[in-house]
Amino acid sequence: VSPAYRVPHVLVEVAADMYTRPMGPDQLAEFIETVTGQLEELRAMHPRLTAARAEWAVRTDTTTNAEVA
Repeated sequence: VSPAYRVPHVLVEVAADMYTRPMGPDQLAEFIETVTGQLEELRAMHPRLTAARAEWAVRTDTTTNAEVA
């Protein structure tokens, strides 16, 4: 077993059955900062996506309704 697995560490599952390498406190702190930055970007993107979806739905409904008539 690798020495990295012998000391206290964490593994993070980033996708189904996909894990990070063993992380100590410093690596975990860096990982948290990275994820925090990505989360902020995703939160900013959410209302934009919601608005784009609403606009798309209106255009699609209008096109569909015009084709039916």
